[in-house]
Amino acid sequence: MPSYLNALALALFFVSTGALAIYGVHLYVLLWLFRRRSRDTRAHQRTVVERYRATTEDAEWPVVTSQIPLYNEMDVAEQVIRCVAAMDYPEGQHEIQVLDDSTDASRDVVDRVVSELRDAGVDIHVARRADRVGYKGGALAIGAGKARGEFLAVFDADFLPPRGFLRRAIPLLADAP
Repeated sequence: MPSYLNALALALFFVSTGALAIYGVHLYVLLWLFRRRSRDTRAHQRTVVERYRATTEDAEWPVVTSQIPLYNEMDVAEQVIRCVAAMDYPEGQHEIQVLDDSTDASRDVVDRVVSELRDAGVDIHVARRADRVGYKGGALAIGAGKARGEFLAVFDADFLPPRGFLRRAIPLLADAP
C-alpha cells in the first residue's frame, strides 16, 4: 500500500478520534451544567414550598381533585385508591374521583373500597360511563367537568404517588407567576 494512503488513513483516524474526544468532553460539560442548574432549581423549589407551608393556613390551600382513571385493573385498583386517599393534604381540600370504565369484577372492588373510604370521611366518589368514548382520556375530560378542585392531579392505576406529593407540588403551582 502506498505511503500516502497510510498517512491519509492515519490522519482520518486522528481527526475522528479528536472529534469523538471533543464530543465526549462537550457531553461532560453539559452534564455538569445540568446538575448544577437542577441543584439550584431544587433548592429554590424547597424554599418556595417551605415559605408557602409556613405562611398558608390549611384552610387556605387550594382544593385539589385527584383523578384515578381505571379500566379492568382489578390487581392494582384498590392499592392506588387507598394510596391516593392516604395522601397528606388539608382536610376538606382534597376530592378524589375514581373514573371507572371497568367491565369486569374490578367494579366490585372499586365500589367496596370507595364505600369504605367514604364511610371513613374521605371525599371520594366513583364516576362511570355507559360507553368508553375517548378511553381514559374521555373519562378524565368528563371528570374534569365535574371537579370542584382548582387543580387536577391524575394518577394512573399503576402509579402510587408518595404520601407528601400534593404538599410538595401544590405550593409550586399555586405560587407560580
